[in-house]
Amino acid sequence: MTRNRRLSNRTLQLVASLILAAACSADTVHNIFSDDDGGFGEGGIDDASSAMDASIRDHASGNSGRGGSDIGNSGRSGNENSGGNGSSGFNGGLERDASCAGETQSVELTPLDMIIALDTSYSMDFLGKWPAVKQAINIFVSDSDFVGLGVGIQYFPIRKQCSANDYAELDVDVGLLPDNAQPISDSLESQCMSGGTPMAPMLEGVLSYARQRAENDPERNVVVVVATDGIPDTTCISESSGSTPNTLENVVALAEEAAAGEPSISTFIVGVGTELTALNEIARAGSGADAFFVDTAADIQAVFLRALTEIRKRALACEHAVPEIQSGTQVINYDKVNVVFSFEGNDEVFFKVSDKEQCDQIDAFAWYYDDPDNPQKIVLCPETCDQVQTIAEGVFNVEFGCDTILF
Repeated sequence: MTRNRRLSNRTLQLVASLILAAACSADTVHNIFSDDDGGFGEGGIDDASSAMDASIRDHASGNSGRGGSDIGNSGRSGNENSGGNGSSGFNGGLERDASCAGETQSVELTPLDMIIALDTSYSMDFLGKWPAVKQAINIFVSDSDFVGLGVGIQYFPIRKQCSANDYAELDVDVGLLPDNAQPISDSLESQCMSGGTPMAPMLEGVLSYARQRAENDPERNVVVVVATDGIPDTTCISESSGSTPNTLENVVALAEEAAAGEPSISTFIVGVGTELTALNEIARAGSGADAFFVDTAADIQAVFLRALTEIRKRALACEHAVPEIQSGTQVINYDKVNVVFSFEGNDEVFFKVSDKEQCDQIDAFAWYYDDPDNPQKIVLCPETCDQVQTIAEGVFNVEFGCDTILF
């Protein structure tokens, strides 16, 4: 099964539309999400190659796909039956019948809580790393575009450096911006660099906090962002502390378990330095993508800020609250829901699958409900999410009235 993980921001402008159906009567469209962030330059996000762009175009016209190049991902295979009737071919050329569309409502992005776990080890005091990272976080939490974003912060090492329970008590609890911007700024100012890199007990504790928060407020998406200039060292290597021994393998396992759990908690990694490729193992386990790397020879502040902004964008892209019908007493028929992807003037109907596990059984773009019995969110399948979350622009809409396309 061949899948693309990145799209070129240079040549693609993609529109994703979410369509809910339940016999109603108005036909309007609401643009509810437009992200104009440009491509991510320094810091670990590569543009996809032109071959990947060609693969997508070929698939839409019914030609065979061509493999991608510079990032090592192959192009999505073309479907020989896709272009026969002039429709696009991402999932076999299914045409959208809009004649059944009724009332349209917008879907809202699931609110996001971001927990920043920040390395304050002795080595962060060199090469201007700490002042630049501190300023980048201050700018991020003060940005008026991020009002309503939940942000909290923890540091490692702390005084009881091997205690996961102590790391679960954040230095600044998650709170909504802009109100939490000043407490975070004050916290950053009070830090001093010392000690090693006890990443395992830290992550165990912070993930425990994140999981509890997600359980208490299931309507919010919670992610962890670990920013560090090192990898797990010999600090806290003994099991006598009662916490997870501080090894790379254990950190990877913690991130993987949290991502696969319920509720799912993603772990993103920002490496402050260039010789930290081992961090990719943690990032892939926790978020399905490589770590962001900040070159200390470049503009650390600007690149770190772009990393945080990109992580926010990625975390928001793939879960959307199910909207309410506004007209009269009508209720949503959850068996009539479609997701449509618009590309260069073509609309593609995404398949609906029963759950996340079924996503791996389909070589096409797909989605599912968070809870089939009581849907609260529309969730894109992981491989579909990989496509959507790296695009420069995207628009999500909902209509009520058309039959669901099932896998």
